[in-house]
Amino acid sequence: MLNRITNNELPYYSEKAKLTVSQLIKEGTNYLDIMSNDAYFIDLIGNPMGKELEISNYLKRRIANNNDLQIGFVSDTSQFFYSPNSSPGKVTMQNSAWYFEFLKQPKDRAFNVNQSSKTKQIKLWVQQKEYSLDGKFLGVAYIGYDIKKITQFILSQNFDNKGQTMMVGLDGGIKIHRDSAKIDYNNSLKAGHTLASLEGIGENAKQLMTKNDTNFLYTKPNGETHLIISKYISEFEWIMLIDVSVNQIIKPLRNAFITTLLWGLLFTIIMVSLISVLISRVALKPIKKMSSFINLFAEGDLKVGLTISSSDEIGEFAVQLKQMQKKLLEIVTKIKEGSLVINKTGINLNHRALIVASSSNEQAANIEEVSSSIEQILFKVNQNMLNSQGTKQISDKSYQELATIHKLVDATSISMMEIDEKVSVSSEIASKTDMLAINAAIEAARAGEKGKGFGVVAQEVRKLAEKSSRAAIEIGKISKKNVELAQQSIKLLNAVMPDIEKTSQLVNQITEASIEQNANVNEINSAVIQLSQISLQNSSAADEVTSSSAILIQHKMIQNHHQILCPYLKIPLYLFRR
Repeated sequence: MLNRITNNELPYYSEKAKLTVSQLIKEGTNYLDIMSNDAYFIDLIGNPMGKELEISNYLKRRIANNNDLQIGFVSDTSQFFYSPNSSPGKVTMQNSAWYFEFLKQPKDRAFNVNQSSKTKQIKLWVQQKEYSLDGKFLGVAYIGYDIKKITQFILSQNFDNKGQTMMVGLDGGIKIHRDSAKIDYNNSLKAGHTLASLEGIGENAKQLMTKNDTNFLYTKPNGETHLIISKYISEFEWIMLIDVSVNQIIKPLRNAFITTLLWGLLFTIIMVSLISVLISRVALKPIKKMSSFINLFAEGDLKVGLTISSSDEIGEFAVQLKQMQKKLLEIVTKIKEGSLVINKTGINLNHRALIVASSSNEQAANIEEVSSSIEQILFKVNQNMLNSQGTKQISDKSYQELATIHKLVDATSISMMEIDEKVSVSSEIASKTDMLAINAAIEAARAGEKGKGFGVVAQEVRKLAEKSSRAAIEIGKISKKNVELAQQSIKLLNAVMPDIEKTSQLVNQITEASIEQNANVNEINSAVIQLSQISLQNSSAADEVTSSSAILIQHKMIQNHHQILCPYLKIPLYLFRR
């Protein structure tokens, strides 16, 4: 209840009051706003000397003879104040203390409440600093107007005579109060004229002197609980406070709530009694019938009957129970038909599974034989590959050795030719030696007895020369024969070398083919092994299917489903027969 007042009713009152006060304040401040934006007025007060009459007439026109308003201007240039109905006066601390006090403040607009000592009339004074277009300070314009309307409105916001409304400044000075003796005139902040001096509220003055709207509870010295809510009015930087007694608000509301609660409780008791009698007469009898039906149905009697003629919710529920019974009977019938189909399918499945198992076993045996044969082939291929690699090595070695022999025979042939040349030289030397021996013998014969010894030596040299000549001739013949044989060997080697090279190439091709054949046979062997594993898996799966179908037939699950269902549902046996 208190939350409803705090969150709904008080905020509504305070917001409404804030808007109204802002509107009333603007009626006075609008005059100053018009003057600040009037270029003619700014030009007048920029150089007021000799323009006193013009300034006075301007101020008179501005208020349009409104006797509730008092308007004027204090010039900073001339240090005179101007008003519509009097001559300019010199500004002094005695007659214009507010002016010098306002100049000390940083803000350009201020609000002040003052009471005339003669007329006792309370006025709200608004002071506003005026500047030229280039920002030079020219003076202060002011307007004072009777705040009777504002005061009457503020004081009327008393929350149905259960509280009061007041206005205070951010400095804590009381601006509007139902007790005019507590109003802080001229911002004096004297004792007894501030928010801190009010009974009960004073302890929470600092919490209220803020621009943030707030509300809280406080207790007065007499023990009475009050609720206070604050609203900041930015136009003149005042705070509106609404102070309400909680007991005065809640008491009538509590009494109304209790009265309403008692009447509601009495009505509820009467209605519950009537509903109980109605339910006992209308609803209990068919409910008992349905309870009996449900119990028999739960025990497995699907043919139990139910008769309820009512058309209300209970009757609809009974119809739904009958529909459920009908659907369940249809399901049981379909289960029977489906079981016969499953039985027949199980027999066919068992037969097919036996065939598949037999074929899988036979296939597995054949694959094992093929695998064995392939392993033998693989062994032979490996041997062939090894033999061809050995043959390749021998062939390569023979080719290299023949090439070496070819080189040696070429070298031998060249050596024989050189020997033949040397032998020819030796034969020539022997012939020349023989000729020299003959000449020596002739000279020895001419010499007579003195050349006899020399002739004997010449004769021996001749004999040696002849033997050397004959030996050189024989060696030349043998050397020529050897050269011929070496050349024939070279021709034969030249003829054989291409064949041996071709043979080596063929052996290389055979080796490569053997290696490739070995790899292919290995792949075939791997595929046969995988095929054998798949065949074994198929055989195992076929055995499992055969076993499962055999178990299905042996236990006669489909044909004897009555024995499975009946112990729980008590379904008559005839429902499962054709």
